[in-house]
Amino acid sequence: MKEKSLDELLKHTHTTPRHGLSVEFTNRVIHHLNRQPQQSRLSYMKEFLQMKLITKPAIALATVVACVAIGGTSYAAVGGWNGIQALFGGEKKVDNARIVTVNTQNCTITSALNITSKDKQQSTYYYKVINDSKLTNDQIVQMARGECEDSANSQTSFDVTSELNKNPLNQDTVVGDYTDSLVTAVNSSSISIESDVPTGDTIKTFNQTFPHIDPQVIVYSGAQRLALSDIHVGDHVALSYRASGDALRNSETIRPDKVDTSAQVVVVIAKNSPDRTAAVNYQKYNGKEFEQVTPCSTDASGFCTAEQYYSQKH
Repeated sequence: MKEKSLDELLKHTHTTPRHGLSVEFTNRVIHHLNRQPQQSRLSYMKEFLQMKLITKPAIALATVVACVAIGGTSYAAVGGWNGIQALFGGEKKVDNARIVTVNTQNCTITSALNITSKDKQQSTYYYKVINDSKLTNDQIVQMARGECEDSANSQTSFDVTSELNKNPLNQDTVVGDYTDSLVTAVNSSSISIESDVPTGDTIKTFNQTFPHIDPQVIVYSGAQRLALSDIHVGDHVALSYRASGDALRNSETIRPDKVDTSAQVVVVIAKNSPDRTAAVNYQKYNGKEFEQVTPCSTDASGFCTAEQYYSQKH
């Protein structure tokens, strides 16, 4: 499959970064990547960093955190990623925190810490969780499993983007996606969702209805293609739409709850697994109650953050 350029991808994908990393820090990561021997998917990894890790000045148009009570949502899995495992590997007490180890199989979590790793099949991940955090070890493991799915979904996302581009109506008009929202109503022509959007230091819940679904809408879960009839009330979905008006002209700055959904056409619906939904939800604690770390000898705890890692020579 021909790799897409960053500029081409950015025409069709606008996402809010999950990690509040500075542009300077991200550029250091990119510089580090450029110095390494080329890997078969190196350009994809660089594009991931530039699209997901660079901090933007405002919340992107349609990146929304799910309105979900963690652990209390029933879900009938359809498709998904077979073979992915994430298991608790123990914890270690350090100053004012604990290090939670997660052992995985058939998974590579794409992150600033392991993106330059020589071992692309890295199977152990470490998370530093502050003592005051309410996140349990099981939740950290579930988040890691969801991140495994997210990384596995990268190829599917590229394939879907390529398919979307075959329709001239979608050229330069598909502005991104709602990462995870609760379906409150759905039929053959419309879908209603309930979502949370970060607004400053608060999270606002709002409901929207998209009255137009493209007859050729792409519906999938994991690597499996679905039909629109497989989407039901209570499911958690990511969706993308073909935008017009302010939703297209100001796609990087307009708040999702200010979008005139009556003028937009849904072109992609992805059904999320419970782990994927949990991973999205837990990310609101990233950088506040936990962060991914890696073993190192330069920090007293024995573990370094991404900033510490890239401030050293590797």
